[in-house]
Parts: sequence; C-alpha cells; structure tokens
Amino acid sequence: MRKTADKRIELARRVLDTTDTKTLTILEHVLSAGELQQFSEPEIDEFKAISEGMRNGTIKSIPWSEVKAKALQV
Repeated sequence: MRKTADKRIELARRVLDTTDTKTLTILEHVLSAGELQQFSEPEIDEFKAISEGMRNGTIKSIPWSEVKAKALQV
C-alpha cells in the first residue's frame, strides 16, 4: 500500500511542477479516457458519413499497422 501512496505523491508533484502545455494536455486526455462521450446529432451524422465514405472508397482509410508504425517513430 505504501508503494502506491508514494507513487501517487511523486506523480502529483511531477504534474504540479510541469509547465509544458503538451504534457498537460496529454495527461488530461489520459485521465478523462474512461468518461462517456456525448456527441451531438450533427457530429453523429458526420461520423456516419465518414464511415460510409470509408466503406465505399471515397475516403481513404489508413491501416492500423501504418498508424502504429508512424506513432512509434515519434
């Protein structure tokens, strides 16, 4: 139990000391990852249009293997 508490304190200190906007944005996204997202009807319609475009070939999709390879290069 002590290890977990120490880790939480250390992470909290690091977050409080962080001034890098990119790092803080990433942390915010990670911490909110489990939240339920609410989308408007126009957003849902846009998602459906993109999905349909990918299915019929009018919108190019990128295979996961390519996305992963590019992400790991960073």
